[in-house]
Amino acid sequence: MLSEPFKLKDVKNLPALEPFERGAALMGAGFNTFRLKSTQVVFDLVARGTSAWSHFQKAGLDVGDEAYAGASNFYHLTRAAREILGVEGIVPAHNGIGAEKLLVTTMMKKGQAVLHNRGRCDGLVPACGGESADLGMPIDLSRGPEAFNGNFDLPRLEAALRRLGREKVAFVYMETCPDGRLGQPFGPGNVREVRRLTREAGVPLALDISNVLTNAWWIRKMRETDRPLLDIAREIVSLADVVLMDAGQDARCDIGGFIASTNPEFFEKFLNQVVVFEGLHTYGGMSGRAMEVFSVGVSEMERTEYVEWHQRQVETLQSQAEAAGVPVVRTPKGLALDVARFLPHLPADQFPKLALAACLYLQAGLRGRIEGPWEQHVTGEAAGTLMLELPRLAFNRNHLSIIARAVAEVWKCREQIRGLRLLNQPEFVDEALLEPFEDRLMLPPPTARGEEARPYEPYRAAVFEPLKPTDKAARRDAMAAAGYNTFLLQSEDIYIDFLTDSGTAAMSTWQWEGMANADDAPYSGIDYERFAATFREVLGYKHVIPTHQGRAAEHIMSQVMIRSGQSVPGNMYFTTTKLHQEMAGGVFVDVIVDEAHDSTSEFPWKGNIDVGKLEAEIRRVGADNVAYVSFEMSVNMAGGQPFSMQNAREVSALCHKHGIPVMYDATRCVENAEMIRRKDPLYQGWRVRNILKEMLSYGDGCTVSCKKDFLVNMGGLLACNNADLAQRFQRMLRVWEGDVTNGGLCARDLVAPERG
Repeated sequence: MLSEPFKLKDVKNLPALEPFERGAALMGAGFNTFRLKSTQVVFDLVARGTSAWSHFQKAGLDVGDEAYAGASNFYHLTRAAREILGVEGIVPAHNGIGAEKLLVTTMMKKGQAVLHNRGRCDGLVPACGGESADLGMPIDLSRGPEAFNGNFDLPRLEAALRRLGREKVAFVYMETCPDGRLGQPFGPGNVREVRRLTREAGVPLALDISNVLTNAWWIRKMRETDRPLLDIAREIVSLADVVLMDAGQDARCDIGGFIASTNPEFFEKFLNQVVVFEGLHTYGGMSGRAMEVFSVGVSEMERTEYVEWHQRQVETLQSQAEAAGVPVVRTPKGLALDVARFLPHLPADQFPKLALAACLYLQAGLRGRIEGPWEQHVTGEAAGTLMLELPRLAFNRNHLSIIARAVAEVWKCREQIRGLRLLNQPEFVDEALLEPFEDRLMLPPPTARGEEARPYEPYRAAVFEPLKPTDKAARRDAMAAAGYNTFLLQSEDIYIDFLTDSGTAAMSTWQWEGMANADDAPYSGIDYERFAATFREVLGYKHVIPTHQGRAAEHIMSQVMIRSGQSVPGNMYFTTTKLHQEMAGGVFVDVIVDEAHDSTSEFPWKGNIDVGKLEAEIRRVGADNVAYVSFEMSVNMAGGQPFSMQNAREVSALCHKHGIPVMYDATRCVENAEMIRRKDPLYQGWRVRNILKEMLSYGDGCTVSCKKDFLVNMGGLLACNNADLAQRFQRMLRVWEGDVTNGGLCARDLVAPERG
């Protein structure tokens, strides 16, 4: 798989912190990365509950049935678990801990043992009076998932079952890719043998299937089989007496879980106990919307390309780190860093794992997974490794490169890293407060600033739209059905759509938040006021009039400003722009520079108006016969070519000398401003916002399709400084589009571009 099997739908901004800001944040958190605020972390490398959703999961939020009993979403979840994973008889819970709570409190008596492969296990079993015995194989840090480090040590398991007997063993607990064993999988033969041994001993086998697809992927990879992943996953599920699932892993949710059993006795116990701890058996501590998101997530486990891509990303991260000379251990969820190899000079009482985590944060805003009891990360099993987990489908290739580079930079200066001093007596990681033994924790400190420090997308995926993979035969059939006209292809048959960028951008979660709170007032809604105020500030024009999209603004401007027979000079034309000018009786005249028509020219300002051509046209028809100059930013028909600030000044001076308005098509105004910042030495270091304002100040008004630079699917506007002209625009708007306070847009579509 060479590319993501999805495209971005919603994005979540990543914070941009300078090195000194990260240093201050870390100091404020007591040099404990757990205590950092999420807004201070650029790359949160903890996988559980942080994955991107599909847009079908997001849609599930709006079909939540919040009935106390019998919610339809519960039945959707039940059906998905049965049809996709072969799981019958589920009882919902608020998360994996909730599901385990039902297991432990119904199937374990005080003093009984739970035999498991989880590594450290310090939660519910000892809390409820049981004895926890890890019988997993010793972890081999020299090998990755191919070693199946999640396996049970079968001779030890067999001996324990024989020694303790049925009465002293509550159940055997086997977890797919357990966190306490670096997320490493178990092998197919191992789980079958565990099933045989438990059956012979009469001991129930409880299986945590939260990472069952990931575990199945490694089984298929190492056994070199073409067997479908879901077949392997279903076989694993079928071996258990009880299955548990946390929704935050392979199902890519942020909350939810379940426990299930086909054993009527066990199922009845769970059904009765769920009311005590979680809620009624048809919601189990989850809202209806959470159950719906979970049900969709389980259903989408059928799309095994998601786990394929996640594993491809982990492989890429591993390769990049190793190429930089960094020793890393690959796990199914990310990378494990061997603390002793990074910081062999730091003794345990200087907390090398916490120091390494702090340095990775200082370097590039990374936060690894450190959670749970404090002693485990100081002297216990977890002290030797720092996990960097990749959230599923959330980061892209550039993000991976930055993460790998940050690890490499810390590796290079590892001998200069100093230890930490503990300031309190914590029981859990989140309680710990530390400080460096010396003035600085890490020498030399990172120095990259601004763009140099951020050569990656300033956002991560929050919601994605699945792409449909097709083979050549399917594409041939689709083309035939479309009459070999690509314009007539259905979008679902297209993997990458380059037809247009109009209205196809991903939106931010901040935009969606605003849309959810939109005020659908019929008159003078607050969202219109904010829309107008924001665009007045951004564009610098006094009057802002919303329209349903850019061509609506073009139509109104053309009809109001053009008299029949007038010339409308412009820098190349866009099809609908020219059509609206002609519908109003105008005559479009192309006055763009000649370089725009030469694809081999490297002239940087191919969007410029040729001032000589414009002046000749004014002389030819007379200034009174020029309606206005149509000046497009980042000219669409020229491939998005920008004009220069100097050209904007010259065109403005010439037109205003003759009393001719300059009306911009500012649809791509931000792009044009960015090109000026990059290409014109006079504007390097300027803020794009300020360049934009200067550009627009040379004009008298503009039209905007918000479907480009303002990152929305629908919306447009007209803006100008002349009050009489604005009134004429509004008069026509009432007839052709809608009210003056919405321009034919709903409140949501006023909020989205305003925030965009």
